[in-house]
Amino acid sequence: MEIIDVENLKTEYFDNENVRKVEKKVLMDPKKAPTFVMRKFILNPRGYILEHTHSWEHEIYVLKGKMLVGSRDGKQEVREGMFIFVEPNEPHSYENPFDEPCEFICVVPKEGER
Repeated sequence: MEIIDVENLKTEYFDNENVRKVEKKVLMDPKKAPTFVMRKFILNPRGYILEHTHSWEHEIYVLKGKMLVGSRDGKQEVREGMFIFVEPNEPHSYENPFDEPCEFICVVPKEGER
């Protein structure tokens, strides 16, 4: 068993044309995790992750705040306490047009964390 203080983990900051105002912490070293990797994201106000796809699934749980999630069905607002399942190869995006950060956990297979 390993117990980790998330506050002590390295934060990666993204601010480019595809990913704007996003912070990410990898909670478990992919070299140690046998199957899945859990990450914590903060999507800051006016931040976004543009539409993209990949061959693995995502499992997302919103911890705090709210955001818009884009899919084939359009954009939907999700908030604290909601769960999102993104299928492999499904186009998806995230956007925070709100005034508060949105924090969420995202679990992917090891191949999804490079």
